[in-house]
Amino acid sequence: MRINYFSITFVALIILLQTVSAQKTLQTNESSLKFKSGFFIGGNAGINWYLAEGNDFLFEKANKLYFLKNIGTQGVLNVGYHFNPVYALRSGFEFDNYNYAAEFFGVEITTPIKSQKLNFDLLVNLTNLKKGYDPDRKITLSAFGGLGAAFYNNNKVAKKIGGVLRGGIQGDYHFTPQLALNVIADANILTDNSNDDVLELPFDMTGGVSVGLSYRFVENKKQSKIVPVIVPETTPVPKTIEPEIVTPKIVEPEKPKVVVVDTPKVVVPEVKPVVKPEPIVEIPKMIENIFFKFNTIEIDQENQEANIYRYAEYLKKYANIKVVVNGYADNASGTDEINSEISKYRAIHIAKKLIKTYGIDSNRIMVKWHGCKNQPFNEIWKNRVVILNTAEGDDLINFKSFEQ
Repeated sequence: MRINYFSITFVALIILLQTVSAQKTLQTNESSLKFKSGFFIGGNAGINWYLAEGNDFLFEKANKLYFLKNIGTQGVLNVGYHFNPVYALRSGFEFDNYNYAAEFFGVEITTPIKSQKLNFDLLVNLTNLKKGYDPDRKITLSAFGGLGAAFYNNNKVAKKIGGVLRGGIQGDYHFTPQLALNVIADANILTDNSNDDVLELPFDMTGGVSVGLSYRFVENKKQSKIVPVIVPETTPVPKTIEPEIVTPKIVEPEKPKVVVVDTPKVVVPEVKPVVKPEPIVEIPKMIENIFFKFNTIEIDQENQEANIYRYAEYLKKYANIKVVVNGYADNASGTDEINSEISKYRAIHIAKKLIKTYGIDSNRIMVKWHGCKNQPFNEIWKNRVVILNTAEGDDLINFKSFEQ
């Protein structure tokens, strides 16, 4: 019974796609700021070309190039592990149907060759290596290289087992951070026994192109992030701080002393001056904007650090006031969940700068984040911002301190 490996691989791809579509997406659990390592599986199917004695047009100039006649099929099932956004290890079980078309002494011979290979590859994501990891990026390009072992079913004279040296490139289109469409181009150098002949050419070669799907499993480990500790609701809410007004003491004038003399005199009462209350000093309010780069918690310009310094000096000068650190994200890209997350960490980033760099007490700082639903500015880029406000009104009444 003939086994069609191409059909087996195609069916396996359909099963993989159905399995992936039945699972709940993990996209909302994927941090927009940190890559999560984990396992992945995949399957590909495609075509290959076989090059050996009798059709080797590279080293044996007299041979003809049977380009179309040498086309065969290949299918592969892969499993691997992503260590980080750049490097991954992958092992694959590959099924090959080679079509060996060659010419010997003017006679054309076509021989089918069936084999199975076990491959081990190191993958390097060239896009992430150059540009850094971005969970929203749709297209990435990777290079790979590795070793393998092959079993040749049709061999009767030569050994059935041979070695493989391989390499190639892989392009991925990411439907989600977990599911991707793959296009793989690979080249393989085989030991000379792949076609059951050991002749002049010391090795045989194949090249292939395949298309498939891969699915990445994300580890659900809690990340060690520094998050704000919110004071429980049972903590008494601080009351509005009212300035202390000094009530002046009015000294009652003494009763006039009447001096009786021979000559009548005008009696003048002694009155002490009234003490006036000291004027109440108003503390000025202050607002400062800190702008950020796209999809990061890095500030946009070098002079933004001067804005943080200016606000820290204001807080040091007026030691009784409190500040609200409001984080925002623009609504031109990303989902509501991702924008809420990045606005949160922008606010935390500035709060920690005020505490660690400038020595501001964390009890004077409250952190709030608004995602992309509230856009304080008309320009899109300006809404990637943290706004520092003097706490007043409801913010002061419901103040919750940021704790390390």
